[in-house]
Order: sequence, then structure tokens, then C-alpha cells
Amino acid sequence: MCPLNSRSISMAVRTAFVTAWIFLATIGALASTALLRSTPEAASQVSTVQTPLGNVNVAAVPVPRPSPSITVLILVDSLTDNELANDKNAILKLCAASRGRPLRLAVLQNGSLGMAAPLSTCTRVRAALDQVRASPSLARPPDSGALLDTLALTAQKLEGNWSRVLLMGKFPSLSPAASRFASALLLKNFAAQRIRLSWLN
Repeated sequence: MCPLNSRSISMAVRTAFVTAWIFLATIGALASTALLRSTPEAASQVSTVQTPLGNVNVAAVPVPRPSPSITVLILVDSLTDNELANDKNAILKLCAASRGRPLRLAVLQNGSLGMAAPLSTCTRVRAALDQVRASPSLARPPDSGALLDTLALTAQKLEGNWSRVLLMGKFPSLSPAASRFASALLLKNFAAQRIRLSWLN
């Protein structure tokens, strides 16, 4: 499970095997989903995984080939001009590393979601990024509850089939316990839509 203050993610785009498996690890009422590459024989031998809270039982479910689609979701309201510029540079590096795979940009600003069609070249990605502007003022930090609700609704509008979504932006300051809960809630909401979620803030 990724903490909300994580500053590093894997931005390499790798080819998925034809056979993939989802492992659902359940801790109390919360579930965490991981998409792993494996064979049916190897997956059937996994029954538990070790977590910071101890060993938990898992269930392995086969899925078809995951979608190669990558969507970058930018939380514009949480970023200053300089932060947004840095994120744009990171997106262009991701585009260069994606080896020609289409990239989709989604922008969450003022509670509204804007999403471009898949962009097939880095030139088009750059042109789309040039249209994204930072919000006029960050004097009032975004409400964490409202942001989580908006992201839950946003997940329903994104492509499923285990596509990748990279969330870029800053979350409101939370206590460690609230941060863990928010992380689990985000992962659960996106996994319910069959989306692999990572974030960089």
C-alpha cells in the first residue's frame, strides 16, 4: 500500500505477460489489490502474504491481459506554478519512456474533471500540457473529505481493465492514521473500477 506522502514511483512502462493474476489481501474490513504477473501453477501455491500487520490470507483470481493505457491525473488545485511545471516535466519524461504507447491526460480542477483523448506522441502531450494552468490561489487548502469523494467519482469515469493511473498533486495534511485510511480508501475505490493507481506528490 502506498502512503500519501510517497515521492517516488516506478515510471517505467513494462510489457505485461498474457497471464496475469490479482491477489486480494484482506485485513479486517479493508482489502488491498495487487496485480502480479505469474502462471496459474505458481499463483495457486500462494495462500498468505506478509504485511506490517502480520500474515493475511489471499485469494488469487485470473484476469485477461491488462490494458496498456496510461492516464495521468493532475490535481491542479493543489499545485503552485512551479510545482505544476515540475510535474509537467515529469509527465514528458514518462511519455518518452512509454515507447510510443498513447498517454491520456486528465485534469481535476475546481471540482471538475477534464480529460483529453489518448495522445499518441510526446509533441501532442506537450501541446496538451501547455493548456493546463495552475489555479489562481492556494490560500485555502482543499478539503480532504471532498477531495476523496471527488476522486472516488473520478475513478468511475476512467478506463478500467486494469489500466494505469498516475495521480500527481498534493493531498491535504493528514495524521498518520488518517493518511493510512485515505490511502486504503483510494486504492479500494480505484481497484473496484479495475484501475492500477500510483501517485507522485
